[in-house]
Amino acid sequence: MQKIISAISLLLAALVLFCSCGSPADNTCETKDPSINRTVYGSADREYAHEFIYEITGTDGEIQSFVIKTDEQTVCDALTKLGVITAEKAEKGTAVSVANVQMPEGYVWKFYINGNICKDDFSSVEITDGTVYSLVARKK
Repeated sequence: MQKIISAISLLLAALVLFCSCGSPADNTCETKDPSINRTVYGSADREYAHEFIYEITGTDGEIQSFVIKTDEQTVCDALTKLGVITAEKAEKGTAVSVANVQMPEGYVWKFYINGNICKDDFSSVEITDGTVYSLVARKK
């Protein structure tokens, strides 16, 4: 579990995310690679208000995929409650970071919804069930 949290932490470090939502017709739980094994966060013993897919693509191009079950209303709040990120208002959007983790030099984080790059503030993105939310490390 610590390895998974560390992997998520690495990819969420020192973010300022801006995102705009894709159209509701784009909602899907399919990944580009159906062989990806997803870790589920949330108890099987109860119902949750929301469930979404969270994918992280690191600087090496490796994709890690997670099913997030939550009662939170926004993606930011759900990931914060899991403890993998901290979020603070910044001059432009929301600064998201994880303690003791640094983004590799020369890379920036891009936030996607169902494969579409996002431009609105990350903290305001409300969860749409079945949506794929992704963080992708990209060279500057």
